[in-house]
Amino acid sequence: MQSSIQRILIPLVAIGVIAVVGIVFLLASQATTPACGAFVVTAGAPVTLNGGASVALIASSGELRFESAALTEADLTDEVNAQALAAVNAMPVNLRAEGPILTFTRCGDEPAPVHLQVVAGLAPALPGASLDAYAWDGAQWMWLAGATDQLSVDLPDLPKALAWVETLPTAPVIGTEPDPRTGSLAPEYD
Repeated sequence: MQSSIQRILIPLVAIGVIAVVGIVFLLASQATTPACGAFVVTAGAPVTLNGGASVALIASSGELRFESAALTEADLTDEVNAQALAAVNAMPVNLRAEGPILTFTRCGDEPAPVHLQVVAGLAPALPGASLDAYAWDGAQWMWLAGATDQLSVDLPDLPKALAWVETLPTAPVIGTEPDPRTGSLAPEYD
């Protein structure tokens, strides 16, 4: 009698364990993972970031998800901001960032045309200095607007970074080339 109960009980316990494991697996696979991007822009619904910058989607439909941060010079020393530091280091020598660097990390690979509005009030300009707005696309800095206190621009995609910069004077370069016949400088330059 006991062996027939064991023959029935063992398969029932095994089926029960498999059912519980299956239910747990099913619930775990259906658990929602957090969507990428703290900011979500949809057509007709711009998003205002910390500091007053505004991002709007130009397209009449769709959605843009992204992360954004306003990084100070001190923030650039953190290892997590290495890409922003590389962008700042790639800035031409006659440009100096004033105020925080706005960084954007778009979710997904599909470019999304955007309209950006940023007030230069984020950057404490020196008296008499005019600031230009530059965007970093991941490879180069692109001039957006100059001598203004507010940026309002349409871009083909969300830039990786945006900075207000002061243009510094460049030092003149004076030089001469060697004489092609002798390979040395002309006597008047020795």
